Amino acid sequence: MVFSSIQNFLKKNNRFLLIPVFLYLPFIFLGYGADSDSFETLRTGTTFIRNFDYIPSRNPGYLVFEVITFFVNLVGGSIATNLTAIFMSLICLQGFYQLCKTLAIPNPKLLVLSVALHPYYWVASTTTMDYVFALGFLFLGISFLLRKKEIYAGVAFSLAIGCRLTTVLLVILALILFIVARIISLKGAAISFLIACIFAVIFYLPPLDFVKWRWWRIFKPVMGGSEYWSLILRVGRFVYKNIVFWSVPVLLFLFVVVVHLLIKKVHIENSFFKLIVVNFMIFLTYEGLFFFAPLDPSYLLVVLPFSLIIIGILFQNQRKILIALLSLVFISNFIVPGFARPDVENFATGASYGLWLEPGYLVETTRERMKVIDCMDLNCYENKIQN
Repeated sequence: MVFSSIQNFLKKNNRFLLIPVFLYLPFIFLGYGADSDSFETLRTGTTFIRNFDYIPSRNPGYLVFEVITFFVNLVGGSIATNLTAIFMSLICLQGFYQLCKTLAIPNPKLLVLSVALHPYYWVASTTTMDYVFALGFLFLGISFLLRKKEIYAGVAFSLAIGCRLTTVLLVILALILFIVARIISLKGAAISFLIACIFAVIFYLPPLDFVKWRWWRIFKPVMGGSEYWSLILRVGRFVYKNIVFWSVPVLLFLFVVVVHLLIKKVHIENSFFKLIVVNFMIFLTYEGLFFFAPLDPSYLLVVLPFSLIIIGILFQNQRKILIALLSLVFISNFIVPGFARPDVENFATGASYGLWLEPGYLVETTRERMKVIDCMDLNCYENKIQN
């Protein structure tokens, strides 16, 4: 299976994926990452495998990712774990490309590159974090479904859910998308979903045991007190972090071209309209979840490929717009307009406003990674970040 995947990747139509590979590789040497969650994951995997005592890295538990990271880390440390992230990222990108081709979405390569070069996806693909693992297993399942292998798809979906619990909603919505697009039957979708649920339940037994089977506790936010979660601050974080994720230039550009599209009253075929509706459901679902916990803009990575399917349909005959969008996405890695500065980093209850240029997310994260590049555990990370 692995050999077959490599062969598929090297096919002529897939060679454009070498672009992100070459861009990603230099970053694998910068340690585990700039997020404490990476080091929490290392500790959790070690404790679970050696003592069979599961203490989640964070709620609600990420067992599949934590166990994979433990074994890969034994083999080659941060370089190996970061290479694994790149591998899972490529599975995601390849699966997304296959999905676009199957759905007959125009300009699929531009859409895939817009995912690959997005600042938050770029960082997630080169650090020891779970985002691309969940997306990689999800799109691996999608690839299996495209080949009518419902059982394998179900197993892959369960691994995606085991990496991030919220992926279960995306599995449901993806199956709806496939039914609407008449790619699979209702029976095939039911088989995949049933298998996914069976294995996913097993993956979440250790987290449930940790909270003494009081399942609601695994959804409890882990940051800040009640003042941090007031309605005004929740809305403010939600809006601000959405803007940061997409970047001001990209949002303004999309606003202008969508308004232009509405003025022109461009006709959309009925089959494409159904796809827009389902993908928009995915967008709204995960934006709703993000409103519940507007912590890290990376949570929005899950909506990125499905939002781009909508954009690809809306601008199916306007390749130049998609190229411009890709260019803006790429530039936002390095420099973006800033408009707000929090009063307390990560725990803001207020902000100062203005307009200035600041380093993009990729640049800023790389600087932070350099500070903790030699860290092998959470204590080292916390000491260097504080100093």
